[in-house]
Amino acid sequence: MAYTVPSTEPDTFIAGDSVSWTRSSADFPSTDGWTLYYYFTANGQSTITVTCTASSPDYLATISPAASAAFSASLWFWTARVTNGTNTYTIATGRTNVTVNPATSTADPRSLTKRTLDAIQAAILGAASKDELSMSVDGLALSYRSLDELSRLEIRYQARYNRELGAERQARGLRDGSVINTRFTRPS
Repeated sequence: MAYTVPSTEPDTFIAGDSVSWTRSSADFPSTDGWTLYYYFTANGQSTITVTCTASSPDYLATISPAASAAFSASLWFWTARVTNGTNTYTIATGRTNVTVNPATSTADPRSLTKRTLDAIQAAILGAASKDELSMSVDGLALSYRSLDELSRLEIRYQARYNRELGAERQARGLRDGSVINTRFTRPS
């Protein structure tokens, strides 16, 4: 099966992957001498420029694996601009979430909610390290909490984590697991 290049900018991509998409512009077709550039910016990062190639009359944007590896895991804002050497116009803006490169990352892949839940559960089990017993999340310190307080926190964070898992399942087109099917029958 051949890869179909999407006709929209990516909502998300993984750093280190090949990324490509096409863009149409009825007002500024590549056949009229226009060139399309994408400028990606993120907080504290240098701007990354993607130069599109003409794909009559559209444009093809391509980011190689080496180039996409330069994107840090972050929310990147992009601006699509066309120029003909004399005039320049911004034709679109948007944002793309770049996730970590799994081949090179040493970051903990768990969400903040999952890391917090794991720390709470470790504290409850009495197997927590000093770092886990003094963890602070959103201004909420877990330092040597009572078992009752830890149990309440566990319930709260387990519910948050279950919502995260449900959202991930829905994004993959699966049921989120929150629906319980029941069938009632008449007694015979």
